[in-house]
Amino acid sequence: MEQLNLSFEQGISRKHRTLQRCCSAWVYRLGFNDIAIDIDASPGNLSNKLSEDSNRKFGVDDLEKVLDEYCDFEPIYYLIDKFLSKQTDLSKQQLLARADNLMSEFRGVINELQQGDQ
Repeated sequence: MEQLNLSFEQGISRKHRTLQRCCSAWVYRLGFNDIAIDIDASPGNLSNKLSEDSNRKFGVDDLEKVLDEYCDFEPIYYLIDKFLSKQTDLSKQQLLARADNLMSEFRGVINELQQGDQ
């Protein structure tokens, strides 16, 4: 198994309310017209795909094409920050709770040893 190290801006999931909004800001930042060409969409159609009110959505195929072409992974970092960082926080909380329990047991053992010496 290979370890993957990531470096990204934490808090990106608070910057965008949804993945759809993240992708929309990302597309405009990278260059709306160029991306429309890259995914074989007219600018009007791409605009509809990025709109929250449209029935057409910027889909995973569109996302994959842009990721391949631009190697800018902001939407992936959004998902990591939103979902995986919570698992890390949970693991830290579980480890702290376990350490606290072990310390309590350790204090109990020390107290028993001290009482036995008296």
